[in-house]
Amino acid sequence: MLCAEFDVIALGSYAINALGPDSDIDAIFLLDDAYPQAEAEEHAQQFLAFVSRLRQLGTPIQVDLRLRGEGSQGLLVRTYAGFQSYELDRMEMWERFALGHARLVRGREEVVDLVLRAAYAQPVTPERLNELVRMKRRIESERNTPKYFKRNVKIGYGGLSDIDWFVHILEMRYPTATKAGLALGTVDRLRAI
Repeated sequence: MLCAEFDVIALGSYAINALGPDSDIDAIFLLDDAYPQAEAEEHAQQFLAFVSRLRQLGTPIQVDLRLRGEGSQGLLVRTYAGFQSYELDRMEMWERFALGHARLVRGREEVVDLVLRAAYAQPVTPERLNELVRMKRRIESERNTPKYFKRNVKIGYGGLSDIDWFVHILEMRYPTATKAGLALGTVDRLRAI
């Protein structure tokens, strides 16, 4: 079972306590730099195998670690230094966007600060904004059909997702003024803005 002392950071709807029946549990695992990487990866594999067995028994739990650095090709567990190095050298804007909803599930409180610093470290230039808009359009086309674009309350035109993205991009653009990362719920974030 999970023996390594992972810091588990919730992302997405899991971070804002808005899981639905079909929601994945998006998370990343971080770890102290001194812990052996190979052992940490093995423990993460064991944890995912355990969750998979629970799912086979009918538990509606699906843990998704694809928001980690390098996505499904990357390490399951990052050390703090490894996370910071990835953030400085290779982290894309959509990854920073995904880290903007972060909440500690287990571990050290200061690790959330590390994640939120990465989320809001880059200014939103026109090019980076276009990257985020392309990502949003891709998500909409993958999760919705054209005939429901105007009727889907969550990801349709003018839906809840549009509001959330608008708020989040404002937070990324003005992280200090909006107190980005302090509030997780959309209503609280709107109030902060």
